[in-house]
Amino acid sequence: MRIFSRDRSGREPDDNDGHPTTDEADEERRSRFPLTGKRAAIVAGGVLLAFILFGCWLGYQALEVKSNLYAARDSAQQARDALSNVNVEEATKKAENARRHAQNARDTTHSLSWNLASAVPWLGSPFTTGQQISDVVLGLATDVLTPST
Repeated sequence: MRIFSRDRSGREPDDNDGHPTTDEADEERRSRFPLTGKRAAIVAGGVLLAFILFGCWLGYQALEVKSNLYAARDSAQQARDALSNVNVEEATKKAENARRHAQNARDTTHSLSWNLASAVPWLGSPFTTGQQISDVVLGLATDVLTPST
């Protein structure tokens, strides 16, 4: 009579020496480590691809924010010039363009992907700064430029 004749699952071993067979050992190993070999490579590749796509999307959004902030700046300068020339209609139109571009930049910097990126320690600070800049530009366009026109 053997004292330790069962394996961890409570089954009796198939061979006489008290050890599970090679097939059973492989099956037990696979059940403990389901991501081995080819499966692990596929999962790792999928995760890497997801990070690359997320980074590309953030890059595209950053370019969109930059474009909108520059457009808001240009429209604000044109509104200021129109006010200097006492052209209220043109100044109002340019101020509205500046506000619209600033709102687009703010919406992009407060999207889910941008918020996720800004939450990453050390790497997220530029994204947080972009959020703050877009908030300030929108505030200037809404609270200063629009009422002045």
